[in-house]
Amino acid sequence: MVANDNKPRLYECFLCGRQFQFGQYVYDGQYIPDWRVNICNTCRFSNMNGIDPTQHPRLLQLLNKEGLPPRLNRNGLLDIPRGEAPRKITNKEGLP
Repeated sequence: MVANDNKPRLYECFLCGRQFQFGQYVYDGQYIPDWRVNICNTCRFSNMNGIDPTQHPRLLQLLNKEGLPPRLNRNGLLDIPRGEAPRKITNKEGLP
């Protein structure tokens, strides 16, 4: 039996928690390998100058927990690293 690849693949954005589609001609987010999270295009594009760490403390908690030092740009914002196709991610233990 052949798997049904016609179903859209949905992923959860780490920043806003909304689901986004990737595949089937719709590519609404990316996996950020440096941070090990998926981020939707809405969050990525609305934070083009960087992510305000005070608005997303959960991201800072994750980076610190994973031993990934946050790198702030000259405006005190987190630059979003280069992304790739999203990945299925299990819940991060200890994070809200």
